[in-house]
Amino acid sequence: MTFGITPAGPVFPEQTDEGFPQFIQWQLDGENLGDTSADTVNITGGLTATRGVGENENVITLSAETQLDFEQAGSPIGPVNTLNLADGLSVSLVDGVLTVEVEGSPPSTFLQWYQDGVPLGDDSVHHVNVLGPLLTATRSSGSGASEIQLVGVAPGWQSLSALEGNPETIIVGDNLTIEQVSGNAVRIDGVPTTPPEWQQGSDFGNPQRIVVGTGILLSVASGEPDTIQLSVPRLAFTDVPGDHTIGVADLDNGLQTSGTTGTQNIVVPADAQLGGGDLNGRSVLIYVEGAAAVDVLPVSGVNVHVRSGLLAQAAGQYATLTLIHTRHADDWVLCGDLHT
Repeated sequence: MTFGITPAGPVFPEQTDEGFPQFIQWQLDGENLGDTSADTVNITGGLTATRGVGENENVITLSAETQLDFEQAGSPIGPVNTLNLADGLSVSLVDGVLTVEVEGSPPSTFLQWYQDGVPLGDDSVHHVNVLGPLLTATRSSGSGASEIQLVGVAPGWQSLSALEGNPETIIVGDNLTIEQVSGNAVRIDGVPTTPPEWQQGSDFGNPQRIVVGTGILLSVASGEPDTIQLSVPRLAFTDVPGDHTIGVADLDNGLQTSGTTGTQNIVVPADAQLGGGDLNGRSVLIYVEGAAAVDVLPVSGVNVHVRSGLLAQAAGQYATLTLIHTRHADDWVLCGDLHT
């Protein structure tokens, strides 16, 4: 006896192979692009589609270009994957359109330069040459790379001893005047100071030159190099141990004879040996300190006058004689303790 299974209900038909489905649903960002009626997909724009071969003949591959070719003024820069926008540029994407623009108002490609209101050029001028040393140009880092700063440099000042730098302000002190002699030049002059006023019983005014006559000693005050000192010289004695010829240094001074024996001669020379000029009133005081006799002897051509009955000789020890030049040339008068 044979065992078997027989269906109790109706008999279903055997399944047949209908092949791969003929419809694939395409979407963009989750939204369906069609239904079963869409039987064609069109590849455009930056996409490419390729069909495989061999065992992949039923495979469609979609790919997109990942690089853009950039040029500057017609010269290729190269294909890039990333576009980096530097400072001063902005980018916006509206409806698939990428817009690159300058932030704010773009600078003009032409700047008009003026000198005192007169144009220095036109749009054909592409360079400005800043000439030194009184003008310098720097590119500002604080205000932006697009700003050029022009700075005027003050002239260099130098004293007699050292460089004084480049001050922007020159302060003119006392006894100086300053005036602008041209657009960029000034002149500094010294102002003559008013001389001191001189008086002696009456007003002598303000002379710029003072002549100091004889009998007045002119010197620089000690410790005060800018002070002139006037003084009347004091009579000073010179020791004379033997014979002596009167010299310029003896005029208006004294001779002190110190010889103890014999005779000492005080010789009176010609005016030419005493510096010449006007010797009127110049004198020499002779004091006999020692015991030696003292005679006053003029050289040939020189006169020494004494009162009648007296000799041109000292009366003795401690006698004092005065030899005075008269208003005539080579002419003297001798007075005092004279020998008879």
